[in-house]
Amino acid sequence: MAITYDQPLSKWYFDESSKSEWTLDYPPFFAYFEWVIAQVASYLKVDPDMLKVTNLNYRSHACVTYQRATVIASDLVFVYACWRFIKQQ
Repeated sequence: MAITYDQPLSKWYFDESSKSEWTLDYPPFFAYFEWVIAQVASYLKVDPDMLKVTNLNYRSHACVTYQRATVIASDLVFVYACWRFIKQQ
């Protein structure tokens, strides 16, 4: 999430700078999804330190809670979409 928030799109997958040793290793759709989640976290001011790419292995209660909540919310959207799809068949 920090990479998509703190880095420009051109550096999400390739970064020659020493800012971070990490780059993304998942598909672009999920990267954009992470970008949206990061924008929401920034807007809600959940924990500004979790959006800094230099905070390697950062962990706080707010960060973990937010990430778990986004997983649960995403799963609920997925289940609802599947239910709607099955209902139309």
